Amino acid sequence: NALVGPVGPFADKGNVKELQARISLAGIESYTEAVKGEGGARYTRVRAGPFASKDEAEKVRKRLLEMGLKPGNVTTR
Repeated sequence: NALVGPVGPFADKGNVKELQARISLAGIESYTEAVKGEGGARYTRVRAGPFASKDEAEKVRKRLLEMGLKPGNVTTR
């Protein structure tokens, strides 16, 4: 499976829901990961995917960029 790198990390759950709603309206699936940052701070990372291929993930990454977002690179798992 291919994934688009983090679309954004957030400490505020309201911001997570807002971003996921925006991505969903564009027809893009997303999911969240709980992450522990420096000093034990916790935040939620929003990622797009998973996708069947790296090419599909790259197309979605371009769409996210066109939406004014700053997604990370495409990765595979």
